[in-house]
Parts: sequence; C-alpha cells; structure tokens
Amino acid sequence: MTAVASHPRDGDLFPDVPPPTELTSSSFETQLTAKELAALRAPTVPENVDPTKQQLAYGRRGVPKLIEALSGPRSTLFGQQQALCFLAELFHRPEHISLGLDEGIVEKLGGMIGNDDLTVRQKSSECLRIISGHAVGRAGIIGGLRLHHLLTRFDDADVLVRRDVHETLSRVTLDAEGAQAVLQQQLFAPLIAKLPYETLDVQIHILGACYNCIRHGQPPLIPAAAITCGAMEVFTKMLRVGCASEVLVGVGKCVMALR
Repeated sequence: MTAVASHPRDGDLFPDVPPPTELTSSSFETQLTAKELAALRAPTVPENVDPTKQQLAYGRRGVPKLIEALSGPRSTLFGQQQALCFLAELFHRPEHISLGLDEGIVEKLGGMIGNDDLTVRQKSSECLRIISGHAVGRAGIIGGLRLHHLLTRFDDADVLVRRDVHETLSRVTLDAEGAQAVLQQQLFAPLIAKLPYETLDVQIHILGACYNCIRHGQPPLIPAAAITCGAMEVFTKMLRVGCASEVLVGVGKCVMALR
C-alpha cells in the first residue's frame, strides 16, 4: 500500500518551528554592547542644516567666524545650530581646537549646554566631547570651564547629552589635573549617585571617570570622597546583582583601585 502524504493545513506550513518572539526595544538593547548601543544614537539635526554645505570663511578666520555666530549680535537659533554642527566636524583636527580655545569656545559651550533647544544642547556637548579627546583640548576645558556646567546636565532628558557629558569627564580625568579638578569641584559624589541608574553606554563613561579620579586623586580628597559618598557600597552591590561584562570590568577596576 502506498502511503499518502499528508498536507499541512493553511497557516501550519512549518508545524515544528515555534512562532517568532516579539522583539521590543528594551530586549533588543540588552543584547548590544555599549559601543553598539552608542552607535545607534544620533543627534537631532534640522533638515536644512548640512555641515558639508556650510559657507565658511577661508583660512584661520573660519573657526572664529563660526564661534562669533554662536553669541554675536546677529546670532539666531538656526545660525547657532549651523555653527555648532560645523564646529563639531572641524574640531576633529587639533589645529582647529587651538583656534577655538583662543576664541573662548569652551566658555561659550559651557553656557550653551543648558540651552532649551535640543539640537544646541546635543551639539554643544558633542563639541566638548570631541575637544576633550585631545590633550590641548583637555587642558583648555580644565582651565576655561567650570565643571559644574557639566553637572547640570547629569539629569538631562536626552541620553546623548548625558553620554557626551560623561564621556567628556572620563577623558578630562585621564590627566591628573583633570581628576583633581573633578574632585575639588565635588563632582565625584554625583557621579556615583547616577551610576546605577544610567544606560549601559553612559555607565561605561561614568566608571571611567570614577576610576581616573581614584587613580589620580591625592589625599585627603581620595579616599575621603569615595568613603563619604558610599562608592564602595555602590560598586559591590553592582558586582552582586550582575551587570553587563563591560560594566563589571569597570566596577572591578574601581574596587581594586580603592583597596
């Protein structure tokens, strides 16, 4: 007798394959590394702001002209957005950072980082982050910016602003002078307070700043600042509850530096 092949019913073409699980944004983010998660975030830029088409004065007057557009007598919101977008591109070159420092760019960015406009806040914090990636820029930030301007953005509603602020601090504290400035201006305790509640990519930068402060900090600021704000308790709790591997590495470094 010839066996008759059974045909699957409609909607049951693959009976042995379970239905796909729904991917939510939260479940998707938990599968990403801090670097991958950060790459997904992009600043909000108006449609008609294109840094590649910005009209720029030639030579050394280019950067000063853009900085003048940030707070000059004819400054407009759209002009500020344009100038910040273009400066964020230019500051990847150290010579442009030096020109910007000569024009007081750090002080101007410090004042604009709390602007009501999201694009202005995002691009101001991005410029500070890029500037802090160069030694001359870090020195300029330490000498020209009250770090409490950055503290006011720890609670910013936009994660990009918070990430840039914390990455700026993690870079500034790479140098002993920057770590001492953070400790002297009492930013260590707020960093510890924010650590458990931030997103993964922001936590990485907070831990970097904390580690640099502990490593470079001089008595009595370290270990006094860490003891007063309960840093070790926060670190050990994060180790117990379990975190992403990148966070655990950063926490472990902080714990070892404090011992």
